[in-house]
Amino acid sequence: QDIIAPTAELDSDAFSLDARFPMAHAAVEAVNVGFKDALVVVSKDKELAAMCAACRPDLAPIIAFVPCPRIARQLMIYRGVHPVLLEENATDEYLLQVANDIVGLETDDEIVVLEAEDDHSATMR
Repeated sequence: QDIIAPTAELDSDAFSLDARFPMAHAAVEAVNVGFKDALVVVSKDKELAAMCAACRPDLAPIIAFVPCPRIARQLMIYRGVHPVLLEENATDEYLLQVANDIVGLETDDEIVVLEAEDDHSATMR
């Protein structure tokens, strides 16, 4: 008969149920605390970039590389997110060049890269 009601915090924050949310939050904190100049997100869906936008990086823009135009259009509504179509076999140098073209990075600027490996994990570098 002891029924535990879900808390309002869990109901209001759907992202907290995603396994990648802690990594997105950590990436935004790394950008904020380390005074990085941009956050680059590479993912096959919009959720990882949307989670980063929900964590509100202070000044750094979020450059989201996604595989299809539909997802890029969907990301345009999120604050601070610059969606870019990801070309097949894109190298790290290509990603950096596109990020530079979008936000005007300098040679000594530092960025954080968050890459989704699958629907349940992500890697930050």
